[in-house]
Amino acid sequence: AGASAGRGMRTCGIAPGLATLAGLAAVIGIAALDWLAGPSASLGVLAVFPVMAVAWCAASEHAVTVATVAAAATLLIDRGVASIWSAVALLVVLLAAAALPGRLREALAHQAAAAATDPLTGALNRRAFLEAAERERLRAERRGEPLSVAYVDLDGFKDVNDRHGHRRGDAVLEELASQILQSIRGTDLFCRIGGDEFVLLLPDTDAREAAAVLQRARSAMSADETGVTSSVGIATYRIVPTGVEAMIEAADGRMYRAKRRGKDRIVGSVLGGPWLRWDADVGEPAADTVTVDVEIVAADGAIVAADGAIVAADGAIVAADGAIVAADGAIVAADGAIVAA
Repeated sequence: AGASAGRGMRTCGIAPGLATLAGLAAVIGIAALDWLAGPSASLGVLAVFPVMAVAWCAASEHAVTVATVAAAATLLIDRGVASIWSAVALLVVLLAAAALPGRLREALAHQAAAAATDPLTGALNRRAFLEAAERERLRAERRGEPLSVAYVDLDGFKDVNDRHGHRRGDAVLEELASQILQSIRGTDLFCRIGGDEFVLLLPDTDAREAAAVLQRARSAMSADETGVTSSVGIATYRIVPTGVEAMIEAADGRMYRAKRRGKDRIVGSVLGGPWLRWDADVGEPAADTVTVDVEIVAADGAIVAADGAIVAADGAIVAADGAIVAADGAIVAADGAIVAA
C-alpha cells in the first residue's frame, strides 16, 4: 500500500520528460528576463519555482539538471568574479529546493501507508481493505470474472496469549501474515479485520486456486511450536454480489462451519448464481443460485464437495445428481437438456 501511494505521488499527471523540458524552458525564460532587466535586478532566484515543480512532477535528479542550467545561465549573464559566487549561491539554493519535494513526497507516502495498514502485520486495515475490495468487486462485475474471498481465524490463539504472553501471540500473528503475504499475488488484498482474524480477496481466482493459496500458508504455520492452527472459510463467486460486506459475511459463515466440523480445516462454497432457470410452477424464468460446499482438494485439481458434487479443474460444476453447471453459466441436466444459458 505504501509503495503504491509513493508511486501515485511521484507524478502530477505530466510525463517526467515533458515536465523536465518545461522546467528547462522556464529557467531559460527567467534568464532571458534577467538579462533584459540588466544589473539593476536579479531574477535568477525565481528559478526556484520551476525547479521545485520538476522535482515534484518528475524526480529530484531531473530537478538538479534544471537547477544546474539556471545557475549556468546566471553565470553567463553576470560575468566576473562576483557572478561566480552568485551562481554558486544560487545553485546551492536551487539544489536545496530540488530536495524538498522528494522529502515531502516520502513523508506523505509513509503517512498514507501507515493510515492504510496494520502496524503489527503489515496487512491492510479494514477501511483500506473495503475501499480496495469495492474496486475489485466492480472490476469483477464488469468483466464477468470469478472472485474468491477467504476468512481466516486462528484456533486456540487465546490460549497462546494466556500461556506465553501477548508478545508471543503477536509473533504468531506476524508469522501467519508473513506466510500469507508470501503466498499471494500483488493483485490480491490481505486484511487484518480483527484480533486474530484475517480476510483475503483474490481477484480472478476460482475455489481450487484459493484453497491452494490458503493451504500453503496453513502448512507453513503447522510447524509452529505453539500448536496454533487455523480455520478458513472461502466463498467463491461466479457472479459477484452487490457489496463487499456480503462477500465477507459469506466467507465468515464458511469459517464457522470449519470450526463446527473440528477446526484446522478449509471449508468453502462455490456460489455460481444467480442464474435464470425455468420455474414450472409459475411458467417463467426464476433466479437460482448453485452452491457447492468444498471439503477436499483432490490431487488432480478437482474439488470434491461435501454433498458429492465435483468442481472440475476447468471450472465446471458437476452436481451429485449428474447435472452439469458449465463454466460459462449454462446448466445442463443429467439427460442432456439445457436448462438455462
